[in-house]
Amino acid sequence: MTNTAPALWRMLSLRDDYPAGQCWAWMDSADRRCAKPADDSHLCARHTKVAQAKLDRLKAKAAPKVNPERRAMLESRIASYS
Repeated sequence: MTNTAPALWRMLSLRDDYPAGQCWAWMDSADRRCAKPADDSHLCARHTKVAQAKLDRLKAKAAPKVNPERRAMLESRIASYS
């Protein structure tokens, strides 16, 4: 977890009171939590990659081509995950 944001779990988790050491990612298709062994980011390796990809897509949306109001909204959303 050297180059990922510490709060990536917020993108994939429903709550923050799950047990430490287990993945907090919610899997909609299975209607349950992942619960695989997790690192200090509260996500397993697979879900860390998924959350990072979501964050990267959000950052791409905040590119200069977006109007200023939408860009400010996207940047505040991105900041909440960092």
